[in-house]
Amino acid sequence: MATPELSLREVTLEDAKLLFDWANDPDTRRHSFSSGAIEWREHRHWLQDKLHDPLCRFYIVEHAGAPVGQVRFDLKSVDAAAVISISLDPKRRGEGLGTAAICAGVARLRQDTDVVVIHAFIKQTNAASLRVFQKAGFRDLRAKPDAQVARLSLELMPAPR
Repeated sequence: MATPELSLREVTLEDAKLLFDWANDPDTRRHSFSSGAIEWREHRHWLQDKLHDPLCRFYIVEHAGAPVGQVRFDLKSVDAAAVISISLDPKRRGEGLGTAAICAGVARLRQDTDVVVIHAFIKQTNAASLRVFQKAGFRDLRAKPDAQVARLSLELMPAPR
């Protein structure tokens, strides 16, 4: 399967409804660490905070000009580590977009920051996410294979400046 051509753009407040709908998808909620439904007011407040957070890089992933997902990096500092979060439009799952979205996000993060390691935290039961992160080059760092939460990491070479 060919890798889809994806582009990234920064999230804006105008993306609030789109992100809200994706976040409240039942499958997304099931695989989240906080599985309850998200309230609109809470979501808007959270998004406004993220958009103003200097340690957050938040992108809409687009394919052929249409939004297909989001990738977010919460940085611990501008030059150390980040935690990645990704979700896809539920209607676009199974199309091979996950790994490509992660790779596009990592490439953009390397352009914008000096982050040297990216961590992903995934529920053990989310086999699809575990696979796409491993395909994107993330290493599984669990001490026990049956741990409830998988911690995967990707170490980056410093980007040329």
